Amino acid sequence: MKNLSSLLLLFLCSCGPTEFLKHDKNTSCSTTIEGELLYLEKHPATGFSVLEKKSIGKTEVLVGKIIEQYSDSVLFDEKRRSIAYDPKPKIYTNDQIVRLINGSGNSVLGEESEPALKTKRIDFVFKNESGKKNVIKNPKKASFSYCVSPGVYTIVEITRVRKNGDSDITWLHQAKPFQIIDGKANYIGSIIINSDSLSISQQSLIPLIMKSRPNKSAIAMQFGAIGGALYGLSLEKGAIDTLKVHVSHKNTFESISGLPLEKVPLFLDDK
Repeated sequence: MKNLSSLLLLFLCSCGPTEFLKHDKNTSCSTTIEGELLYLEKHPATGFSVLEKKSIGKTEVLVGKIIEQYSDSVLFDEKRRSIAYDPKPKIYTNDQIVRLINGSGNSVLGEESEPALKTKRIDFVFKNESGKKNVIKNPKKASFSYCVSPGVYTIVEITRVRKNGDSDITWLHQAKPFQIIDGKANYIGSIIINSDSLSISQQSLIPLIMKSRPNKSAIAMQFGAIGGALYGLSLEKGAIDTLKVHVSHKNTFESISGLPLEKVPLFLDDK
């Protein structure tokens, strides 16, 4: 991973307009970007415990370690929030806790419904040669087809958005440009994220840093995106998580839009 100054430069230079691409459904598109996404959920804080607690009008999510669990309460040690702020272990009573998940990902207290830290969707952000960003919003498992203008693009971000509104962003500093062909269904690939059946050599390992914590630490949020980046850098030597991404082009994939299919390599790194 690059140094801190390079990371700050990345955020400072995220200029240019942004457009959320539209599904080609019920729309006459002359050119589309198409593919498949399969995101395989993993425990959101591998090796750590997760405590979801009641807050005013919301649920707050804490990541850390269960020190002791009693019949009516839990002694929980939250992870360091920043270089300057490391919360002390605190007792939470059972009636304050919405859900408690141990380091193995098993629920040990509270509701059985899906945890707020589970992933809601995966966003892909592409930038064209003029600097305009195009965003694709996808659920965790879906085929997709979006209207897009032809030209040269680079994938610059993959954002993971959780059910509680938290989001983490990748740092794709090594991605290469690819060509979107006019009049075609540009198939960028079948994308699998976090597969355990594929070897590491078959996947790109992409670090995630924190993008947004709407219900989390004011220390991280008061500086906006850059503050979030600094907060992320203070955890786990610069990354709060890693995505394992595999991209392949299936011969069985059919154009969703009905346009002639064009296989387009999606370059995530310099392999």
